[in-house]
Amino acid sequence: MLILYRVVLFFYVRLIWVASFFNKKADLFLRGRKSQEVRLKSLALQLESRVWFHFSSLGEFEQGRPLIERWKHDYPADKIILTFFSPSGYEIRKNYPVADDVFYLPVDGPHSSLKFIKQLSPRVAIFTKYDFWYYYFFYLQQFEIPLYMISVKFRTDQIFFKWYGKLFKKMLAWVNWFFVQDELSMTLLQSTGNNQVSVAGDTRFDRVIENFEHRQPLPEIRAFTAGCLTLIAGSTWPKDEKLLLKLLVEPAFDHWKFIIAPHDPGLKQIQAIIDNSPVEVMLYSTLKQRFFQSGILAKQGENLLPQGTGKSQLNNSRLLLVDNIGMLSSIYQFGNLAYIGGGFGSGIHNILEAGVAGIPVIFGPEFKKFKEAVDTLKLGCSFSVATYQELLTYFTLFQNIEKRTMAGNRISAYIRKNRGATSVILERLHHDLKTGN
Repeated sequence: MLILYRVVLFFYVRLIWVASFFNKKADLFLRGRKSQEVRLKSLALQLESRVWFHFSSLGEFEQGRPLIERWKHDYPADKIILTFFSPSGYEIRKNYPVADDVFYLPVDGPHSSLKFIKQLSPRVAIFTKYDFWYYYFFYLQQFEIPLYMISVKFRTDQIFFKWYGKLFKKMLAWVNWFFVQDELSMTLLQSTGNNQVSVAGDTRFDRVIENFEHRQPLPEIRAFTAGCLTLIAGSTWPKDEKLLLKLLVEPAFDHWKFIIAPHDPGLKQIQAIIDNSPVEVMLYSTLKQRFFQSGILAKQGENLLPQGTGKSQLNNSRLLLVDNIGMLSSIYQFGNLAYIGGGFGSGIHNILEAGVAGIPVIFGPEFKKFKEAVDTLKLGCSFSVATYQELLTYFTLFQNIEKRTMAGNRISAYIRKNRGATSVILERLHHDLKTGN
């Protein structure tokens, strides 16, 4: 099985190399790892206490971010090292100010993993959610470097619990402690003979609450949505957008405005939405430029509008496309209803960012891997759709302010009830590091 694991990784790297000739992310995947060799050699020469946080991508980083920032506060002498597997995480967070250094994780292997761990030489390693790498785990265990995994969620269909998953099951024993999201995950792990586990919950709850409490004011978005009901559609894909654009031609909803933040805000995706939109479209970059190029804001009632900006144009534009990354969590404060993308593909994106704003959430049919989606569906504050007719039904339902408010209050209360995972994890880590367990 280990030979097969290495063969799969070998061909994976070769496929990435081929893809790098025409795919930007694949090119970044390879070039980023090559360009960091000098920095890693320099790091290996420095004697300092390091803590290693690893994330697959940006979403996992957001789960671990509360822990990173609390760690830096509690252990200011420690150097924080972040690694990402995916360019979508590294490229956005490579200048994260709390980290002392940020790297791409070298592809797992007997030589590359050993070399990287020797260069890094951390006093503790913290991985998030689903990132299991055989050789990294093996060498961390060999060098007696404590390894913790946070926000883990196990499912019966995962390879650890299959007859052919012996190699992956072996990795579980090399983790010092698992902080899992729920009781089922703990039961499944214990069924493999591993008892180094506790239910801590999901650190994402802490993160979305913190984000909402420090949200950006975004006066330009406030002006765009002023006086209208607004649907915020976050991290959408083409199949999501196809359904959403149909709502814009329904006469019963002409008092609604729509803000769509695509998962990929590149020119190709933005242009595709513009081409298919039945209404006038405004780009966020254009809206912001009109608001701030003069640097003068004139207050008109409760809305902030720049002097000389055509208010009628804002009122006529019913669809705003967010053509950047990093502000979606702050936009939800202006919504009355949220649609979360990804549910017609591999799985939905973050519904908690929208729910913490106290608005009902709608998403596609691929949600079963996400505990928060299953939980909130049962509570009647999130809703899954597989067809346009189902989307239309729920959108019609939420014309009613009482129904919107009831669902919004429920999902907000659910999120706040589940906060606290960061403190639970830190308490255990502080104890283990003090006692040497």
